[in-house]
Amino acid sequence: MVWPLTILALVFWFRGYVHKILGHIANRIERGDSFEAGPLKLGHASEALEQAAPEVKKALEDNKPKSVYLVHRSKRAADLDKDGKERYRIRIWLDADDPQLLDQVQKVTYYLHPSFKEPVRVIDDRQTLFGLNTVAWGEFNLKAVVTNKDNKTYPLERYINLA
Repeated sequence: MVWPLTILALVFWFRGYVHKILGHIANRIERGDSFEAGPLKLGHASEALEQAAPEVKKALEDNKPKSVYLVHRSKRAADLDKDGKERYRIRIWLDADDPQLLDQVQKVTYYLHPSFKEPVRVIDDRQTLFGLNTVAWGEFNLKAVVTNKDNKTYPLERYINLA
């Protein structure tokens, strides 16, 4: 019983130093710097990846979506309201950090909410950025499968909110 009280007393006595040390540790972690204290080791995710088995690294590289993503916008369409539900015009399309990545895309298969009349739609028009125009009355989670010209595919997902 004496040791725990002694430790608490020391922490209280040196609380300014303890607070300062913990602040420095927190700053290092927030910056992403590596940190090591006895058995505790924190580091960059890239450092952990470097230490991972080669087959894990290869699988991660092979399954990367290559910086292609879905974007959307929605606009209220009061002229389309019916059944007491507000309607929205929605445009969904592909974008990429490097536009040349879109040149590799052959088509996008969109999987809309099952309440849509045609919930599965395939778009192969590069000029429109594989854009899909539709009307919706509620928010939903959209899934899509991108098929490249070499027939490799990868999934994308986006929550479609209405503004």
